[in-house]
Amino acid sequence: MGARMTEAALAYVNLEHYLYIATFPDGTSKVGTASTHSNPRRLDEQAVAFATFVARADDGRIVRVLEDLVSRESNLTQFKRASTKYRAWIDPLPADQLKSEHYMAVESATWVLEDAELDGFELLQDRWQPSAAMSRAYASLRADDRLPLAGYESLAAGSHGFFVTGGAGKFLSAHCGDPEASFLVNTADLANRACALFDGLTPPASFQTSLF
Repeated sequence: MGARMTEAALAYVNLEHYLYIATFPDGTSKVGTASTHSNPRRLDEQAVAFATFVARADDGRIVRVLEDLVSRESNLTQFKRASTKYRAWIDPLPADQLKSEHYMAVESATWVLEDAELDGFELLQDRWQPSAAMSRAYASLRADDRLPLAGYESLAAGSHGFFVTGGAGKFLSAHCGDPEASFLVNTADLANRACALFDGLTPPASFQTSLF
């Protein structure tokens, strides 16, 4: 027997959905979905380096079939841990290589979709663009005049104070008074933790340029 859906869940499933290919700064790619209501916010939350919407589906049922098909045939994951994303952001691939990895993943997914024996969807080639609020983080990935971001200690313990300049997903770009010495903060470390207000700056003793 199939499970019965609530009215809210059924209304969500019946929305148009989009299939996307996202590539992270370490060159790995994933396939994912977003409803018409969460597009493009869904990708804003993923901390991706590049992303392209490759299909629009009539509803959530069809898009999940497409997601599983592309995942299986193109060998693309549907999940990437926040800790792995963070390591990718502070040790990214060269920009040209990163773009190449993304284009290859998109091309592979498109080939799979072109051969899919399924109705109710259309192919797309719509590039996602990060918002202006994310510009400092994405400057670390630019091909020209790259501005690297150093790693920052975990927020899980101690007091932390800094100036926030932007972000990508769960990560914040920040500095302690010198914009040239920017670093990346992983707010995922604060999950399920209580925090108290702290008024001040806490410049790190040293920066971690790579976690490897």
